[in-house]
Amino acid sequence: MEISDNDRNQFISKMKGYEAEKKALLDDEHRLYQELDAERRRVEKANNEMKKWFWVPGYNIYLCVDAHDECARYVKKIDSVNQQKKQLQNFMDELNRQINEASASVSNIEREINKYTESIALLARKISYYNSLVFQFNEFYYQYSLLYKSIDTTSDMSSILEAVDKANEVIIELSQRETEIENQFEDGL
Repeated sequence: MEISDNDRNQFISKMKGYEAEKKALLDDEHRLYQELDAERRRVEKANNEMKKWFWVPGYNIYLCVDAHDECARYVKKIDSVNQQKKQLQNFMDELNRQINEASASVSNIEREINKYTESIALLARKISYYNSLVFQFNEFYYQYSLLYKSIDTTSDMSSILEAVDKANEVIIELSQRETEIENQFEDGL
């Protein structure tokens, strides 16, 4: 089983899309922190102004109201940033879940491919083994035919015994070759 180029390209496109979305989310989070930092600096500035000019009658009340307004905006911004951060985190979690699912899917496909590859290799070794057995049987049958022909055409007992000895040698050789093939097959498993 092989993954088609189209499937591979779709997966790569999907992963690139996830990565782009993830980068955009991280950029948004960075922007939110920058906005929050800007608000914090405004509050600090208002606080410093108040510390510097608190002794001026009337102006100190203006500075208190201004500092209070800056603090209220800061609190609202913190709430807004926290809410946006929570939404971003939820979206990021979902995105990571989808990426993990896609990766798990690819891992499963790779495992399946490896399983099929191993099965094909095993079948190839079995075919080779059975082909060797067929060859040995054909060799044995050929030697048997020669022996039968020799017995049928010869009335001399010494020629018949010689043919039987030759057939025995071939049988022993074929038996040894079969053992070697079986060992090779078992080693290949």
